[in-house]
Order: sequence, then C-alpha cells, then structure tokens
Amino acid sequence: MPGEQRLRAVAANYRVRGTLLGPAVLASGPMVLVLVERTTPEGLSFGDLHDRYGLTRREVAVSQLLAKGQANAQVARLLGVSIHTARRHAEHVLMKLGVHSRAAVARKLLD
Repeated sequence: MPGEQRLRAVAANYRVRGTLLGPAVLASGPMVLVLVERTTPEGLSFGDLHDRYGLTRREVAVSQLLAKGQANAQVARLLGVSIHTARRHAEHVLMKLGVHSRAAVARKLLD
C-alpha cells in the first residue's frame, strides 16, 4: 500500500516511502518500490567546526561524543585519555561553542 512513514534511529531520522508497481512496469508481477531518505542533517565537518569555533581535532572528536550524550568517563575511555583530560576538553568545547550543556552541543553541531 503506498504511503510514508517516519523512523527515528539512534543516529538519524529517516522518511520511508513505498508504492506498488504493477506487473506492466518490469513484466514480472507486482512489486514494491521503497525509498529510504535520511532527514537528519549530516552535521558540520571538521573544517567547519575549526573555522567557525576554533575547535582542534581532539575537541571535534570530544564534541561529537558529547553530542551523543557521552559522560566524561566514557569520553576518556573511548579516546584513551584520563578523565581529567576528557573533562578539560569538554570544558573547552562548551566554552568555544558558547553553550552550557551536551544537548546544546548537539544542536550546535547541526547548525
């Protein structure tokens, strides 16, 4: 049945549309055509984040983890640094982006 659905996944949102194709289209019986379209913006690239906010490569990596809701301990573990270093990077990211929360970091990365 033709229609449209919206799906929300961990990393992105999608629009899924489908329609029935009659047997005359490909001469092999009825078929379903499904289109999956990502509707979540990709986010800013390293170059954009560096140019706009002065983030270093490490701060970009930290900002992406913060945007996913990772705690400082998780950031430290994932990046192989101490929790103190992760906290310092997180503070720099928040300061450079001019925000006060991890949720706000996520919004900034999509600007």
